[in-house]
Amino acid sequence: MDEPGLRALLGRAVACEPPIGPLAYQALEAGIRRRLRRRVSGAVACLVVAGVVGGTVPAIRSASMRPATGGAATIYVASKGQITPVWTATRTAGVPIGDNVEGQDQAVLAATPDGKTLYVADTEMSWVTPISTATNTAGPRITTGAGPYAIAATPDGSTAYVANSGAGTVTPISTATGVPGRPIRIGGEPVGIAITPDGRTAYVLSDPPGVPGTVTPISTATDVPGRPIKVGQNLLRIAITPNGRMVYALGLNGMTPISTATDVAGPLIRTGGTITGIVFSPDSRTAYAVDASEGTVTPISVATSTAARPIKVSGYLVSAAITPDGKTVYVTQDYSGPSGTVTPISTATDVPGRPIRLEGEPVGIGIAPGGDTAYVACLNTLRDPGTVVPISTATNEAGTPIEIPVGPLAMVIVAGTRGAA
Repeated sequence: MDEPGLRALLGRAVACEPPIGPLAYQALEAGIRRRLRRRVSGAVACLVVAGVVGGTVPAIRSASMRPATGGAATIYVASKGQITPVWTATRTAGVPIGDNVEGQDQAVLAATPDGKTLYVADTEMSWVTPISTATNTAGPRITTGAGPYAIAATPDGSTAYVANSGAGTVTPISTATGVPGRPIRIGGEPVGIAITPDGRTAYVLSDPPGVPGTVTPISTATDVPGRPIKVGQNLLRIAITPNGRMVYALGLNGMTPISTATDVAGPLIRTGGTITGIVFSPDSRTAYAVDASEGTVTPISVATSTAARPIKVSGYLVSAAITPDGKTVYVTQDYSGPSGTVTPISTATDVPGRPIRLEGEPVGIGIAPGGDTAYVACLNTLRDPGTVVPISTATNEAGTPIEIPVGPLAMVIVAGTRGAA
């Protein structure tokens, strides 16, 4: 049952009862928050990084798809117990890389900016595993702390930071040696991390149950945390604009903007429901907030923190991606059944287009380098294998699904990589 259903059930149950006590309310909110985190984890794990390992192979043509022209890339899809590489040039899946995700229900993926190393973690464990994208082999596990919930690498690729939800810490890892540094104490439950484009500051989102959450800036030069910034309760994730000037803490009640120049939080931007995702226009002028419970995408002026009229889509919105030219936002809908959809939205008119039907429930979406193709990772409720569905951004038509052995939890697109198929 999703958040609106839980709230409706609660409302009916206590309609003739005294007000719910704080402990019961906190327990309900914690349950909703964790359900959303599990559901959103795959959705927000879809990102694109630029790789430098060369090599391409001819594209396979499809009746409803143009071949990608933006260069070869590899999609790494995390499932229970394994990582599956998918080659965009041939639209085929490679041999799964096993023993990296320990069979739990939430995976975390991140890649270094040069695309050479992929880091994978399971939120129920206490380590991350590096994978070489050149050979698609896993290296030794790197001990971090309990509950690695988010990973982010500095733009120069020298350090990966891991937010450990269960330990209340952030662990810096040298990407050159694979050696973890001294844990940085944050407190609470760190559940998200974003690094400024200049690489100077990591912002860590912490959401302890029952009390206001915080965003803590960490100097990447010294690994020393600054003063925590209070941002409210029931937080889900954190995001930063492409120009690095604003950070947003997203949650059940809306989103809080933070200026990176002053580390001061602005007023909460309310959109009506639960913000599970956000994408930004390339010029950083507009944020598009995905509201799962309301089924809307809300354009927000970054300069004024003013929300425009929400764009009504439908269903339970899971994730979003924006094309490199900023002309189209793609948002995925999960109908909690055998199929879902992807809806394109024109950023020039804020008008949604015809929904694109999928054979499965989408857990995440990413745009391939060059912007010609969107890839959607889908669970299939009717059979065990999952799929990655290519969608032409020129025609908004879905191509032949690429089957992977096990249903996906998260994915990351790494540009310009190659591996043994």
